[in-house]
Amino acid sequence: QSRNKLRLLSRCTERNSKSPIPARLGLFIDLLALHLLVSNRAYHWKWQMINASLNGDIKNFINQHVTSFLVWDLLVFFHRNPTVVDDADGLAKELGRSVDDIELAAGELMRKAVLGREKTSYKYTACDEMKALVATFVEALNDREKRLWILSEVLQRR
Repeated sequence: QSRNKLRLLSRCTERNSKSPIPARLGLFIDLLALHLLVSNRAYHWKWQMINASLNGDIKNFINQHVTSFLVWDLLVFFHRNPTVVDDADGLAKELGRSVDDIELAAGELMRKAVLGREKTSYKYTACDEMKALVATFVEALNDREKRLWILSEVLQRR
């Protein structure tokens, strides 16, 4: 019965849903599902298949560039809004994070040549190859099982 409730809540938080459930609750539900998936040996083979289905480039990208959930959020934000030029305060309001955290994560992405700086504002300046990797990453997030695998990778590094 609890798994049925989890599935129902999970369906309510999918990206295309018009659900009033906040996105943060969706992340919590994904974490709970991840725990159930990893703790259930019957799904271990499925987990390995998800791992095998992701190509080496995207795995390397995730391991090298997606170092925190804030970096994850910034990558998705700038991928979906590539023409945005905004300062740390504006990004903090947009993403619901602190200005200091945004500056740290944006600085990390600047060192990795994903973001650039224009006076006090940040902009998406990644090369075409990097933009393709970010696009593949964002596309993988649309698949729930791949998103859970990526989530586990980020959590393991924390």
